[in-house]
Amino acid sequence: MTPSLRTLVALGAAAVALTLVACDGNGDGTSTPTGTTPPSTTASSAAPTDAASPYLVYSPPPPPSGPITSGYLGSTLTLGVGNGRRLRLTFHSTAMNAVAAIENQPRRFSVWLTVENPNDAPWRGDLGPLAHVDDDFGGDVAADPSPAPGDFSTAAGRLGFSNRNLATPISIPSGASVDGVLLFQLYGGNRVVYITIDSPSGGEPIVWETNFGVF
Repeated sequence: MTPSLRTLVALGAAAVALTLVACDGNGDGTSTPTGTTPPSTTASSAAPTDAASPYLVYSPPPPPSGPITSGYLGSTLTLGVGNGRRLRLTFHSTAMNAVAAIENQPRRFSVWLTVENPNDAPWRGDLGPLAHVDDDFGGDVAADPSPAPGDFSTAAGRLGFSNRNLATPISIPSGASVDGVLLFQLYGGNRVVYITIDSPSGGEPIVWETNFGVF
């Protein structure tokens, strides 16, 4: 091989080597396909496994498995009355007379309820001694067992409620219900109150939270 031919061969080999180095994008003997990004060596930025997924359909929490014993206007609560029996009481509405609190006179507070007996046998009892209205200031007022006829709210008929006094003994046949009212004589101004009926068997009381005064 002549010197000029050897020179041409050497130059060709050098050109090939330079071409291979230029194509080696990673510099470590491996090449990256066109249009892709090398894998990151930093810590994974994937979302935690407990993050909310936008692809999961929302499902509300299951209802309580046991008797419901607290609620608000319109709630039906379950009161244990002993021997495995229960009553279901629904709180419908309230009313009060317009005597101003600054006159230091009580306001008659009517609470209309429905008492249902879902048991297989009739129930007879007296909710009066068990019923009271509490507040966050230490107030604890029992239901009036013998209100005067003029103490009952005249709005009952207009609203479709009954003024039967539930603070006296009542009898409810199996599967039947009784509508009536509990009347309380409350002092003080507008505030949150808790209408409470204790369990005659010593179980958990039922409590409705509501407002005494203008909503």
